[in-house]
Amino acid sequence: MSEGPSSVPRRIRRGHWPAFMSSSYASTYRTAAARDNDWIPLGLRRLDQRSQCSSRTDSRGLSTMAVSSTSSGNNNVVSFDPKSFDPTDETMPPLHPAQFYDASGRIPKPKALSPSAIMEFKACPQSYMFQYLFGIRQGTNEALARGTFCHSALEQVFDLGPADRTLDNLHNLFRKAWAEKRLSDEYGPLFDVDVGGDEGDDKDEQQHQTRDVDAEIAWGKSALALLDNYYNLEDPRTVPVPNPLAREIWVSSHLSAGNGDTFLVRGIVDRVDLIKGPFLRIVDYKTGKHPDFKYNQVTNERIANENFFQLKIYALLLREMMKKQADADAAEAVNDDSSGGSTSRKKRSSGLPQNLRIGIPVRNLRLLYLTSKDNGPARYLDMDLGAEEEERNAELDAIHADLVQVWGAISDLVQTNDPLAFPHCDRKFCWCHKVRPRFAPDTVWQGEK
Repeated sequence: MSEGPSSVPRRIRRGHWPAFMSSSYASTYRTAAARDNDWIPLGLRRLDQRSQCSSRTDSRGLSTMAVSSTSSGNNNVVSFDPKSFDPTDETMPPLHPAQFYDASGRIPKPKALSPSAIMEFKACPQSYMFQYLFGIRQGTNEALARGTFCHSALEQVFDLGPADRTLDNLHNLFRKAWAEKRLSDEYGPLFDVDVGGDEGDDKDEQQHQTRDVDAEIAWGKSALALLDNYYNLEDPRTVPVPNPLAREIWVSSHLSAGNGDTFLVRGIVDRVDLIKGPFLRIVDYKTGKHPDFKYNQVTNERIANENFFQLKIYALLLREMMKKQADADAAEAVNDDSSGGSTSRKKRSSGLPQNLRIGIPVRNLRLLYLTSKDNGPARYLDMDLGAEEEERNAELDAIHADLVQVWGAISDLVQTNDPLAFPHCDRKFCWCHKVRPRFAPDTVWQGEK
């Protein structure tokens, strides 16, 4: 296909291959087995004054006042599938919080927290409410898709033998993963374009979906460039055995809330390595840019702590899972001794992979950024939790305390059963600004414009 003027995107029928997805990839792809105490996140601020709304009715007969638990039987509340939310749909009737309440007519309480949910609540309680309580999740975009498929390639490259972990194979793992999902409901719309057929086309021809192939090519090449950066920083052929010890593993633990209650925190760790000591290192791949530490010491330390917050949560969860595993092993030993080893019983497990059950502690956290300022090279950012157990525990106990505070703040807001209690942020890119206008006036918090 000849390339037209640069201002006119090339279009191909949905299902055809863009250049970076050349079918030749199949022939080369080898299969093989100092927190700043003055900085208080928005989600943890106490609202001294809450907006009060009077009872009024919108055009659909929905009350715009926060619906109480006795209102779940309101026949005027129209059900709505959060997955169908489209912020660009101007024909969508105004939404009401009651459409997202649980069966008892209340704001649903979260069953678990994840690092991303925690960070979203701290930054914007309203976005957290929309996404994690109401289920109106932000759809994928080019940046998120690039991260997802780069992560997939970086995980799967270690399924290959060391000699086969070439840059070509790393690229082809990305291509293979994208080929399998590029036309899916989740990723297909990224590069679809809504245009009619050329003049003279018959009706069937005009109904074919088209894609902006130039945009897909540019996106694919940008992702391959990130993998190039990774390969220049860390050649996977030279990663020493037995690393990686684990890849893409779920970590979770019921943490004490300090009042006899517990709450579940869970997430996925990209990679765990064994380092000298022996200790464990948690590695997290980041397709965003390495932070630019160009500010004063206090600000730079705050930026570093924010970036490592997620990995500290993972380290805390691994510590708690290892404690659970140690307790289970001790209980099994006692039972075996008391029964003379003759009683068969199901062995309890913490959920840890077998090679992480030996109790080696996490000491190092590594953020592996696939790019840096001005499209620069990939760079590491490491944090040492401490050589001594006391140091490491102090750091992780502080994170535990932070999570207790976040869980308490979320629980308090949910308990009010008032969507107006969840303030929004002023970040221009935040999801809250896309969702809030779709709700009926005075049903969710709106700051002064």
